Amino acid sequence: MENKDSKKHKQYKSRPRIEDFVSESDFDVEIKNTILDFASYLRVNKMPPQWAAINSWKFLYKRERIGYIRLINGSWFFDYIIPTKEKGLELYKTDLTIDEKFEEYAAAENLKEYILDNVKYCTNCISIGHCSSKNLTIFGRDFKNLCWNGNLSFKNPTAAELERLKELYDYLKNKIAL
Repeated sequence: MENKDSKKHKQYKSRPRIEDFVSESDFDVEIKNTILDFASYLRVNKMPPQWAAINSWKFLYKRERIGYIRLINGSWFFDYIIPTKEKGLELYKTDLTIDEKFEEYAAAENLKEYILDNVKYCTNCISIGHCSSKNLTIFGRDFKNLCWNGNLSFKNPTAAELERLKELYDYLKNKIAL
């Protein structure tokens, strides 16, 4: 019987595609199908998930990190990075300035409450020295101590919620392409 540590070691060596990992996992069928659907959407839209760490895949668009998928204890988490005006060493800035066009877009698409309900605060960070929580003002509300590794986190998003998340990524793709 394979223990947890050997599974982790195997994952470090193989850096599995998320589709392969999810297909071989014990996830509920609905969760499995939702993850696979989202991974397919990412690939089709030139944002292929790339293995980042144990049970974690990042995705980029035109070399910009825009999100993560994390699989933890039978659940999956989708972390979204809100677009900001800053470029470059974004990880180390503590005060982020939101792109006003993102706020306008989210409000027009009725995504404001969905976004505000899923703000990701920094908790028990196990980062290797890269952690510096962020402060963010969005939709006129101030948020302090947000996670540096994705500003929003969605746990087990349903197929309907994924459609809303795809809208946010369509916005990002259009913004980055400009």
